[in-house]
Amino acid sequence: MHHTKFVVVSCLFTLTACSHTPFVLAPGAAQVRVTNVAADVEGCTPVGNIQVPDDTANALGHLRNQTIGFGERGVCY
Repeated sequence: MHHTKFVVVSCLFTLTACSHTPFVLAPGAAQVRVTNVAADVEGCTPVGNIQVPDDTANALGHLRNQTIGFGERGVCY
């Protein structure tokens, strides 16, 4: 009985430890502006494609991090 409790507690501890990994934005990613208005990007040049997993709570953060990965050529003024 004691062994079963230990296994259950160990599993729960492992699951909670893994589920609280904080998401970290890349440097500069917080400044990425997201829009769905075509006029906002009228003068911009496409520099690449971004793929964001559908099943993540941090989809917007992933999008911003990948955008930063394009560097200065992805900047639009």
